[in-house]
Amino acid sequence: GDAFNGALATLLAAGARVEDALVVANAAGGLTCTRRGAVEALPVREAVEALLRREGRWPGVPW
Repeated sequence: GDAFNGALATLLAAGARVEDALVVANAAGGLTCTRRGAVEALPVREAVEALLRREGRWPGVPW
């Protein structure tokens, strides 16, 4: 939940639409589940954006 909540809060604070922020937050949470550990599993922004761009889902939000 930390990656999801962190991404969601960051995007909402930057003025992103709720729907767009949820797409990015969901990707951040999903990426975290692919790695072991706690802090070391948290994805960087570039990894989240790359995943969404690869899937054609990047909403183009500011962060």
